[in-house]
Amino acid sequence: MKKILFLLIATTLSFFLNAQDFTGNQISIINFARRVYNVEKFEGVRLIEVDNTNYALIAVKLPKRSTPDMNTLAKTKAKVYLSQFQNGSYLSSELIIFNAIGDSVNKKQASQEILKEYSSGFVKGLIAISVTTNESDDFITHLYYAKLNY
Repeated sequence: MKKILFLLIATTLSFFLNAQDFTGNQISIINFARRVYNVEKFEGVRLIEVDNTNYALIAVKLPKRSTPDMNTLAKTKAKVYLSQFQNGSYLSSELIIFNAIGDSVNKKQASQEILKEYSSGFVKGLIAISVTTNESDDFITHLYYAKLNY
């Protein structure tokens, strides 16, 4: 009798329980992010909304090189883009004008502008989507996304 009652209660409770499906939701976000990038190729951060949740889609373009550190460089650059987007950044600019050394006939005035950007922040939850190669130019694009908590 106890076994039958236990099975009846367990069966009734199992109708109200739901399993967690992390991969199904993540696959839909990844597919949507790829479609967004394929429609309009960009570099930097774009906001996307999937199921009333905001995500940041980050695209990083790097030159084609076969070094083992390219993935680390791409992830670091993606973190910089996301940190600048979330926390803002401070830009300073300097304009330097100088004369080229030469004889008096060939003196040229040249200018050089130096931009410095300062940003600080902590980036967590950055997930790699894919690496795409564009055959028309010499760049590889790394795609990442992160869930935004606001």
